[in-house]
Amino acid sequence: MVVIKISAVDVLGTWLNRSWILNMINSRYFANLSYTNSIMYAISVLFLVFTDIVTKLYYNKHLSYGSDLNVLPFLNITLIYNYGASFGLLSDQNQEWQKYLLISIGIIASIFMIIVLYKLDRNENIASIRLRFATILILSGTLGNVLDRITHGYVIDFISLHYNNIYLPVFNIADITISLGFLIFIANNFFSKNLNIYKK
Repeated sequence: MVVIKISAVDVLGTWLNRSWILNMINSRYFANLSYTNSIMYAISVLFLVFTDIVTKLYYNKHLSYGSDLNVLPFLNITLIYNYGASFGLLSDQNQEWQKYLLISIGIIASIFMIIVLYKLDRNENIASIRLRFATILILSGTLGNVLDRITHGYVIDFISLHYNNIYLPVFNIADITISLGFLIFIANNFFSKNLNIYKK
């Protein structure tokens, strides 16, 4: 008869060893999850920026500057070149320093939003998801307009909303994503009960 003696030390060592394996698996899982999320963020941003650029190039090619095409009773396609910020703010200045200032602000804001995406917690609570979505929208719109300023020296705007004789400033897809992102961000701050959604 063979008697196998198992001490408490052996049991503890085996448990620690298994725990180490489980921890390694979990760390690899979360690393892969983080990598997958990063890829999805990049794809989302690239898709939105691509959509913005394609629509700008399309209307810039097929319409002349200042042309006004009525699409719906409240929607016109009006091609203008915006030398200012979103929705035509400061567009009447048209100064060289203004172009470089807006490009610098856009680049700094983009870097900040990339850091925000990285800092967001990996948990899937609704507040974190909303904030990630808002950041992706704002980042995409910012990059789209920055690329315009770098390439052309101005931003191509073409969407004109109006009611009777009341016209909103002409804007583009990038302006829409930026506005939606800020609205979601503001709503998230109002409705979120758990604001501790950043990695420490």
